[in-house]
Amino acid sequence: SMRGVEGGIEPSMIDGLSYVLSLCCGLKKTKVHEWDMKGEPLNIVVGGASEKAEQLVLERTNYWEELATVFPGIPIRLHLVGPEVTDVDRVAPLTYCAACGKTPEAGEALSRCTSCHRAAYCNRECQVADWKKHKKNCAKATAPHKVLTLTPMLTAQCYRGGIQEYFKKQGFAPTNTVFYGCNTGLGSGNAKLMISWASELKYLVDEKYLCIMSCANTWSDLRGELQVLEMLFDATIALPPSANPFKAMTIVQDESKQRSTGLQKWYCGNYCMYGFRGSASPTPALSDITQAIGQVAPVMQEFPVVPES
Repeated sequence: SMRGVEGGIEPSMIDGLSYVLSLCCGLKKTKVHEWDMKGEPLNIVVGGASEKAEQLVLERTNYWEELATVFPGIPIRLHLVGPEVTDVDRVAPLTYCAACGKTPEAGEALSRCTSCHRAAYCNRECQVADWKKHKKNCAKATAPHKVLTLTPMLTAQCYRGGIQEYFKKQGFAPTNTVFYGCNTGLGSGNAKLMISWASELKYLVDEKYLCIMSCANTWSDLRGELQVLEMLFDATIALPPSANPFKAMTIVQDESKQRSTGLQKWYCGNYCMYGFRGSASPTPALSDITQAIGQVAPVMQEFPVVPES
């Protein structure tokens, strides 16, 4: 269900369930539920998570609880990790009272809820008046490192930072941890974005973590990502590419058209999925990988666009 929220509904909320069900589908197809983890919980790390997508779904819905429904009896630890996950010190400024809607006069200041930092009030009277509505969202606010108990078998927490850094800090192992990347853009043709993933990908491949990936289209994203993994990492495919039955509901049409085909670009979150684990040979040095990405990225931008159907 979707809970009432201050500030209305973000567009990503419409597609929120797609993130979760796509992950459940990938986990089922790779038979993660059959792993022998010797009593340890299953760690699921959602990489490249952001405040406006995966974290928002965690805070404002119970969608992620589907993990406990699909995999009953398996203790699961969900981790949302990325540079765009909210840090309490970086929460956007609040300019109006969540209870009465007024903005403060010059020289006055609103007081934030000291628990979640996501709502502000003129005074204590307004905060008390709003508590019945706000407490549902307040309990779900996800400051970094705060562990939320979603169900008796499922917890969740958020971390603002890098994937490799977090894996090492938590002491994860490939025998009890799955990486999930949603619409990462690692094959998008955007050289800066692709290079930002190079170190993280090398670590995941070298350490042989199972990685389940979803992407937003069939040309630059799916084709580009598979080419990056094959050419630069020689990654072993663990889940063959396929259409995703739980793709997002919304489709974004790009105003620009592709030069080589004249077709309009489109994007649909979690449109298709695939997975990989480990490599058939040692991966190249990171400097060689980033150099190669700079060379192939422009080509990926011109992969033929397949009209959306």
